[in-house]
Amino acid sequence: VNYLLLAIVIAANARASRIDAVEMTLYVPMRDGPESSMVGLFADWRDIRVPTPEVDCTLLGVLWEVSDILRLRKWRGFNALRK
Repeated sequence: VNYLLLAIVIAANARASRIDAVEMTLYVPMRDGPESSMVGLFADWRDIRVPTPEVDCTLLGVLWEVSDILRLRKWRGFNALRK
């Protein structure tokens, strides 16, 4: 459900702005390594870039890209200077 909501927002943003790629910043929990047995808030900001070509941008295609990016963790670390 979370992927679907994010895909809807990205597709709407791409269609309204008529851009070929949407960049978003997400707040992502980081429980990968040794911190999985620790107590605390281990989360960080991550930037994602979802390609949304205007010619063949469908909601299903955006959903597929979003799920692929998040599942394979194809994101960049947050950089405030870039924003």
